[in-house]
Amino acid sequence: MVVEQLSSGSDVIVGQFLARPEFIEQLEALASGHNADFVEVVLSVDQPGLRSRLEQRAVSPQRSEHLVNAALVTPSDVPVLVQTMEDLVELRPSAVVIDANGSLTSTLQLIRKSLTARR
Repeated sequence: MVVEQLSSGSDVIVGQFLARPEFIEQLEALASGHNADFVEVVLSVDQPGLRSRLEQRAVSPQRSEHLVNAALVTPSDVPVLVQTMEDLVELRPSAVVIDANGSLTSTLQLIRKSLTARR
């Protein structure tokens, strides 16, 4: 799907927990092969914030994927999840790191600001 989107001149956003450098490198190569800009954005959340979000989603899921994720990832996984992202950022120094501990609105503003600054 990424190739089809890039071939049509469209932007592609992959919004997932992607702590797999090899997959990120594949996406970067696809973008390069289609003369598209590649911007890697990491949403950084501290342990208390992530723990709170996971607990809320388990108790009151807002979307169907929250139910699936709650079965796969629990608050006890938080230290490993946060460390995994910190390790990824060290491996990918060109990634734009956004502090996502605030509200959805403030996080979106930070993302927009970082993407606009790159143009």
